[in-house]
Amino acid sequence: MPPTAMLTAKPVTPVTPVTPITPITPIPPTAPTTPQTATAAADALPAPSAGVLPRPWAVGLASTALVWPALAGLRWGPQRPVSGLWFWLLRKPGFQPPNAVIPLAWTLIDTALAVGAYRLLRRPASAPRNQALGWWALNVGLIGGWSGVFFGRRNLQASTALAAAMVGSGVAYVASARKADGPAAAAGVPFIAWVAFATVLTAALWRRNR
Repeated sequence: MPPTAMLTAKPVTPVTPVTPITPITPIPPTAPTTPQTATAAADALPAPSAGVLPRPWAVGLASTALVWPALAGLRWGPQRPVSGLWFWLLRKPGFQPPNAVIPLAWTLIDTALAVGAYRLLRRPASAPRNQALGWWALNVGLIGGWSGVFFGRRNLQASTALAAAMVGSGVAYVASARKADGPAAAAGVPFIAWVAFATVLTAALWRRNR
């Protein structure tokens, strides 16, 4: 080879060694899904708590503690001319609260009962919870019924007996709710205190106006 060819010859590029290919691990076959395996998978999922009412339904039912007494008050309350005049003419005891205090107290009590019912309705079903809801429904019904007996029929004796009955049903509600939800039970305590006072007050009105 001429000397000039040796000087101009290109260097030989070294060959890069080929990386060996990693063999692919075969995927094991998946067992076919059968009704038995599907049922077992479904059973493994956490089931929703039985008896827990959805939030909108719980709000709607609990709000009856406010709606029904309000409707009963509109139907039989002292704002009606005949009922208002009758109540104004009654001989009242010295511990009769001011007229503005009574509707405010009932609004707070009804609101507490609604909160207690909502908490119970959002709890899983149980015997104490269901019993408490039954007593709660009875109490709400009696609140409106008392307005009908006191202002509608203007029967002081029956109103006194009905107020005393609400003391008993209120205690039963708190006793049952306490086993299911403590705050729900506490929400019923103002109701018991108020209807106990109402029993004494209505009995005094009955004695003074016989």
